[in-house]
Amino acid sequence: MYIDEVDSTNSYLLRSSKIYKSGTAVVTLNQTAGRGRKDHVWDSRGCVAVSVLFKGISSPLLPLAAAVAAAVTIYKLSDLNTKIKWPNDILINEKKICGILCEGRTLAANPTAPGDAIAVCGAGFNLGQEQNFFERANLCHASSIYAQAGKILNYIDTAEQFLLNLEENLKLIKNNVPMLLQEYKDRCITIGREVKIMPSEEIGTAVDIDNNGALIVKTQSGKIKAYGDVSVRGVDGYI
Repeated sequence: MYIDEVDSTNSYLLRSSKIYKSGTAVVTLNQTAGRGRKDHVWDSRGCVAVSVLFKGISSPLLPLAAAVAAAVTIYKLSDLNTKIKWPNDILINEKKICGILCEGRTLAANPTAPGDAIAVCGAGFNLGQEQNFFERANLCHASSIYAQAGKILNYIDTAEQFLLNLEENLKLIKNNVPMLLQEYKDRCITIGREVKIMPSEEIGTAVDIDNNGALIVKTQSGKIKAYGDVSVRGVDGYI
């Protein structure tokens, strides 16, 4: 479903979840209040936003499945080498060109009933911005497919390919988690790097991803810790 203008594709599906069936997708080129993880503002100019509603699905691996889906989408349509910064920033040449936001809710008073769980998974693909667009916004770690490769992908093709890839990855969540995790790890640029955990600013080396999608870090004191809902930066910068 294409919408000419919406505050946020994720917000739209969350507040309309009772009237739409599972699998409903919304696409727009004009988000007026796009959001990223931790409620960060997402400037959507030059970006295609696509979100999909799922009912009866509650998995910590959904963000990773979406990240792989987005990375594969860009690779298939542009032949550009894509990497993933944990948990779900998609990179070309170490520049962020796509972000993922997965959000969950319950529809009933009983939060433990799996049939009542809903999830909305959204992706924002930077398609056509010039690099100076990001520089003016003080987002030097970000870029677009056009700025990196001189290609402008069709927004409909991009949205459709992402949804197809995500559907396939949901099957892996149900039937073959090791395969999904391996594909994620193969693309994850964070593993093996020294990282800073935010907001605690604890420093360590990212060594693995566990079966719930958490980042496994060996801290400077030698402890092995699993981090879930945190942000990660490189010690000297974004990566």
